[in-house]
Amino acid sequence: MSSPDPQRPLAGLAVGLSISESDDSAEAGFSALEVNRTVRRVAEALLGQGARVLFGHDWRADGVMAEVLRFALDYQPSDGGENAHPAPRLINLVAWPRRASLSPDEARRFAGVLEVVECSLPEVLAPSFAAIEADPALSLAAQALALTHMRQGLNDLAAARLCIGGRKSGSSGRFAGVAEEAWLAIETGKPLYLAGLFGGATAEVIRAITGDREIDEAAFRPTEKVAAGLERIGELKTGDIDTLPGAEVLERLRRPGALERLAEANRLSVEENRALFHAGGISEVIALTLTGLGRLPGRA
Repeated sequence: MSSPDPQRPLAGLAVGLSISESDDSAEAGFSALEVNRTVRRVAEALLGQGARVLFGHDWRADGVMAEVLRFALDYQPSDGGENAHPAPRLINLVAWPRRASLSPDEARRFAGVLEVVECSLPEVLAPSFAAIEADPALSLAAQALALTHMRQGLNDLAAARLCIGGRKSGSSGRFAGVAEEAWLAIETGKPLYLAGLFGGATAEVIRAITGDREIDEAAFRPTEKVAAGLERIGELKTGDIDTLPGAEVLERLRRPGALERLAEANRLSVEENRALFHAGGISEVIALTLTGLGRLPGRA
């Protein structure tokens, strides 16, 4: 067995990124441009150390994702030897019913570096596809479950996840997307890195884990329209807030010892995790995340 490459200590490690604007980011001085810059810097740091990067959103071959793709293309090993990556360096999952705006020519040109996967409707809903399309309430519920389905797929592929920001309200999902992705990582024992830099849904997950009772529970609730659709398909009881999917998640995040379990999984100490929660800049976030990833079993 070959020894790890000291220049690429995270070679092959798949890391999911949940980084997006939050309800608080602009107020805290982080514009949309700065959020995109953060995505780029984190992705470049991971790719530079050999990691693979996973995203879950609409793929458009422009903006920040095009910049990340250009960096991945520049950094793709070309020697065909043991340092080559037969698996794509970037993987993007797109939830039903959305489709990627990637042409066949682009798909061929970027093969080996980028893979865009268009996720299907969850099997439990597939037989009702015609009824779903004809009923706006069912369509909203189906989209919410499709987002969960996509996020479960991302979690299956990822060895670890980093969360920054994320909107607390207005989600098309069962509850805030970043909160759901963080929970899936925790539930399956995946290393999870939480940075409160942009506030938002990530900050609410941090508050729950650290025992703060002042939590904006909007991050763990669907919109009224999505809730009505979920009621129609039996995913929650009418008017019963305790049956909302995020309500159980929030309760489980608050269980005693949650911070210690997070630290055990992500290989940062409790103190280092607290430093990541309250990091004031992206350089500190990247340094702490790379530290934890580098300590994972099998890493140099």
